[in-house]
Amino acid sequence: MTAQLGETTITLNVPVTFVVSEAAGGGIRLTQPDADRRRRASEVEITVGGGGTPLLLPLMRGIGAAHIQYGVTRAEGGSGGAEVRLVAQRRCGGDAVRLTLDEQLEPFEPSEVDSMLEMLATAQCRAPGNKHP
Repeated sequence: MTAQLGETTITLNVPVTFVVSEAAGGGIRLTQPDADRRRRASEVEITVGGGGTPLLLPLMRGIGAAHIQYGVTRAEGGSGGAEVRLVAQRRCGGDAVRLTLDEQLEPFEPSEVDSMLEMLATAQCRAPGNKHP
């Protein structure tokens, strides 16, 4: 999918487990296609720029040529399942691209953390005057 976020054009390979629910100047929001049948559907927000100040995140993962900084918190949610929050960022076309995933997992349901990091690694960004992603 390709979206215009401010002056930056971003292209991402969105996993089939998510659909674009909104792509506006401030960011991209992804939801699960079966959100209406879930107790609490996972939500993803992607922004470009983020004020220019990089977040200090404790983990680093290289996927292909992309270097992604990220942090994951997990809290047991009782009968609602574990709550997982991923915050990740990488440089893309001279900008910082940030991704936030909030999900509540049913028992034995896998997390989307790895697929979100892989999606962020696919990001290509173009700003005015920038000829390369």
